[in-house]
Amino acid sequence: MKNKELLSALKEFYEEMDKGKLNELDKFYHKDVIFRDPVQQVDGLKDLESYLAHSMENIDYCRFAFEDEVIGDDSAFLSWQMRFAHPKIMDGAEIVVPGVTHIIFDDEENSIRQHIDYYDMGALVYEHVPVLGWLTGKVKNRMKPE
Repeated sequence: MKNKELLSALKEFYEEMDKGKLNELDKFYHKDVIFRDPVQQVDGLKDLESYLAHSMENIDYCRFAFEDEVIGDDSAFLSWQMRFAHPKIMDGAEIVVPGVTHIIFDDEENSIRQHIDYYDMGALVYEHVPVLGWLTGKVKNRMKPE
């Protein structure tokens, strides 16, 4: 697979995240992939599979809508919106979190060697938990210019 095809496979997986498809991660990720997001860093395909399975455990759904991509010789950037619903957050209403992913390819292994996600943890969780949401809102309001 070429880099553009690797990205297509990755996007297809994340557009309709499903536990039943976790065994397909090796189609585009390197066996020693480094996956990092604001929650943690995971090293290796098996640990990534476990991390994603755990992340999907209690959610109703999680989907990514990809907007833009820039592909270079050995890396790529993707902008996206993650849409998910969790029964214990906002009474199961859909939450939308924008983000960006930086991908680093391994040309020798023809796979994705690093996947780094950047997004706002506050928008993901903190703002939707009653006390933390109130506190996050207060902090944001104090930081706004008058």
